[in-house]
Amino acid sequence: MTVAIMETVSETRSKMTEKKCRFGRREFYKKFRIPDRVQRICDVIFMPEVISYLFFGALTTLVNVAVYWAAVNLFHIAYQLATVIAWILSVTFAFVTNKFIVFKSKSVELAQLLKEAASFVVARMFSGGADLLWMVFAVEVFGMDDFISKIISNVFVVILNYIFSKLFIFKKTEESENAKSRE
Repeated sequence: MTVAIMETVSETRSKMTEKKCRFGRREFYKKFRIPDRVQRICDVIFMPEVISYLFFGALTTLVNVAVYWAAVNLFHIAYQLATVIAWILSVTFAFVTNKFIVFKSKSVELAQLLKEAASFVVARMFSGGADLLWMVFAVEVFGMDDFISKIISNVFVVILNYIFSKLFIFKKTEESENAKSRE
């Protein structure tokens, strides 16, 4: 019976493989005459790391906005303090997801963990400061709705945070790449 199940699974996999896209991304670009610039942009956008980052960035934004909304509307906290509270909780969530899921930084050595955490917090403090500055400027100077301002701010914060995480915090070093190849 086990052999029959394994054969069925194998046949199903074969059928699924046959039904997949009949040509790869390069063939698609060529067939539909996609310009080189658009190809390069698509290659970056559809990298698994970018998709994962955007997914967890969206969840981080959801945490940030939900905490902000609850702090302002349920606990009647001033929007400035609510922004800080939302930032602290969303940064904690973002560090865990970025480290272990998005950028796959598996090191749990205390020195490396502290270095990544410190770099992450400093980068997020910068983007958090930019978030707070935007909120004060948008609400106080332009008279924008605070919730709309918060959503606009988070779009820019997610982009800025990806750049920091990719290039500085969880960057792949030759040593980490060599360790991966040995596994």
